[in-house]
Amino acid sequence: MMTYDKKNNKNIAIGTSSNKYLYKNNQIYIDLINYAANKGIKIIDTALNYCDGNAHQNIKKGLLNVEDKNDIHIITKVGQYTQSEFNYYRKKNLKDDFFNFHPSYINDCVKFINETFFEFKNVSILLHNPEDFLKTSNLSILDLSESFDILENEVKSKRIKSWGISSWNGLYLYKNSLGFIDLCELLNYLDNTYINHNFRIIQAPMGLWNLNEYFKKNNTHRKIKNKLLTLEEFCKIESIDLMLNSTFLGGKWKIKEINSKFKSRLNETDVLKICKHISPLSCRVIGVNNKSTIDKIIDI
Repeated sequence: MMTYDKKNNKNIAIGTSSNKYLYKNNQIYIDLINYAANKGIKIIDTALNYCDGNAHQNIKKGLLNVEDKNDIHIITKVGQYTQSEFNYYRKKNLKDDFFNFHPSYINDCVKFINETFFEFKNVSILLHNPEDFLKTSNLSILDLSESFDILENEVKSKRIKSWGISSWNGLYLYKNSLGFIDLCELLNYLDNTYINHNFRIIQAPMGLWNLNEYFKKNNTHRKIKNKLLTLEEFCKIESIDLMLNSTFLGGKWKIKEINSKFKSRLNETDVLKICKHISPLSCRVIGVNNKSTIDKIIDI
């Protein structure tokens, strides 16, 4: 479990989806990753499609001279096309979706991740917004079972540490809604299929902008009858690591809106403190653009 550890900042992950430097393969970003790791932030959150596929190489460069690579946990994602892939398939009129959960594509992505991060022992892979796939034909999460096999075999072969799901809204929907990710159904299947499965991480958004969704009780549980649970309650019972991203969605404009509505004086640091207080044992994914931001994060 990625439980809260103030000394080593184990509840903080550096997010890499929107960093402006990453698009340029810029040394500034590589230095930021290195700086964060040396400051005690050991969890790197990324995805194969981030910044048109450039994220992984820059992260690898940023961690090149880190003394203990076994202390670094890289959490990446598969299932979404890079912008270049999407443009290519669209131009050829082959595909108009921005996602691909076909087992062969997932398998190729996993191989690429292994080749990039072979020096790192702690790599986890998440299925990236599978609700996009589920919505296409009102499918069940179990329609991705071949991908479960691929990821379980990767753990068994000791090429990755664990796997999980990163979802934008599929975990906040109600049962039978289009795109709903039924965690109870998923875990029942995993328990019945594998002796000891390795589904260990769930990532979802949480900030002041979506607290109503975060506190929504929409998850059933096989051990608790006639009661619905929040996502956080479900993860706690199942000992699943919960990663929360997009704390600052809407950025300064959203904070300004909140301050105006409630006559408050919140800043981004205050927002992070509030969100951490709401869910202290979760891992918080924070995007950064400079070293001073990293310094502020580790002091909270």
